[in-house]
Amino acid sequence: MDYDKTLHDTFAKGRRLSEKTVCQWIKAVAEFLPDRPNLRLLDLGSGTGRFAVPLAERLGLTVVGVEPSEKMRRQAEENGCHPSLSYAAGCAEDIPCEDETFDAAFLSMVLHHIRSIPKPCRELVRVLKVEGVVLVRNSFKNRLESVPFYPFFPWAKAADNARLPKLEDVVSGFEAAGFECIAHKGVTQHIDDSLKAHCERMKLRALSTFDLISGEEFREGIRAMEEAAKAEVEPKPVVETIDFLVFRRRS
Repeated sequence: MDYDKTLHDTFAKGRRLSEKTVCQWIKAVAEFLPDRPNLRLLDLGSGTGRFAVPLAERLGLTVVGVEPSEKMRRQAEENGCHPSLSYAAGCAEDIPCEDETFDAAFLSMVLHHIRSIPKPCRELVRVLKVEGVVLVRNSFKNRLESVPFYPFFPWAKAADNARLPKLEDVVSGFEAAGFECIAHKGVTQHIDDSLKAHCERMKLRALSTFDLISGEEFREGIRAMEEAAKAEVEPKPVVETIDFLVFRRRS
């Protein structure tokens, strides 16, 4: 998926995090960080810095965001700044950092952009210190029941099920590389305050999934969502449960 082509234009606004969501994920990450001073964290696939900034700011971490998209990285450098945060060009298969540099790595919605799990796993083993942790926030094939926009975009669900990795394949890939899975849970995050607000977010077409369906399919989904939003008498928060996996590097 080429984020430099179009997605960088709408990503920051279309994928913005509510304060409630930020707090949920900061709490989830903090629970599994090693008990060491001066922790260094790799945000692999950091995008526009939407997680890198709160991780540095709220947890007092030194964070390095590694992002392959030049235009996404440029936005991060301009708008996602913090004294303990820096960005670098790179990808999961070739992390531009020295051996045993980090205590933790955070990967948010990255795995489905990686063609093969083994090499990134070996790279993470290399750049993490012994007993360092990898914190994975991702969706997985056939585990998409809670995604709120899929009822309106069935073609998008089919496209994601075709490209997302299987949970068991990811776990076995990390374990084969020298990690042990120490936690797996679902985090139910708040996305928008109402279906109407969620529809306005979807109109930005900031999800890479929408690049995998036709323009007519996208417009049809928006029309269906707009009709459902109009019929919503009492607006309800839109939520979604995301898988959260934690791996620890063995010695």
